[in-house]
Amino acid sequence: MSCEITTIQGYNVIFKNVLKHYISKKYVKNISSEDVQNYLIPQRTHLKDATIRKHYILLKSIFTSLFRENIIEKNIFSDIEIPKENKYIIDESNIYSKKEIVKLLDLIKGTELELPIKLSLFLGLRRGEIVGLKWKNVFLEESYLYICNNITRVGKITSEKRPKSNSSIRKIGFDEYIKKLLIIQS
Repeated sequence: MSCEITTIQGYNVIFKNVLKHYISKKYVKNISSEDVQNYLIPQRTHLKDATIRKHYILLKSIFTSLFRENIIEKNIFSDIEIPKENKYIIDESNIYSKKEIVKLLDLIKGTELELPIKLSLFLGLRRGEIVGLKWKNVFLEESYLYICNNITRVGKITSEKRPKSNSSIRKIGFDEYIKKLLIIQS
């Protein structure tokens, strides 16, 4: 089985999180489903649902392996439901108002952040897509970008790879304003 380096780093972060919790002070045979719930539920105050699901999946795989190896008598995860992921909830506090956008655009004008932030604001590009964008995938004459690369960073490790899903590989058109910004940068 092979794993992306960013996946391994992500698991390391989860392990460090678990080690800070009282659950790590118990013998594995004495950890209950309630202990796991007491670990997972408070995470919702500062982690996204998808991240909590990763914690759940990692812990479940550990306990399933321990059960298969007869290290524990019962797989406690048979009593724990996977946390539901609320994919389509929009947190209004993360959306810039017109006033905030105008202020941001004023602050970045003429800086090295101007182009990346405007690509994000006006074209909806993600940070990893912007960092992974290469000039060979910028088509000035046809006025579009081809998004086919993503650069992620976990800890001190940077990884370049294709986007996770095929729908993230796409062409994005741009107007004359973005075209001029790109020409200035080239």
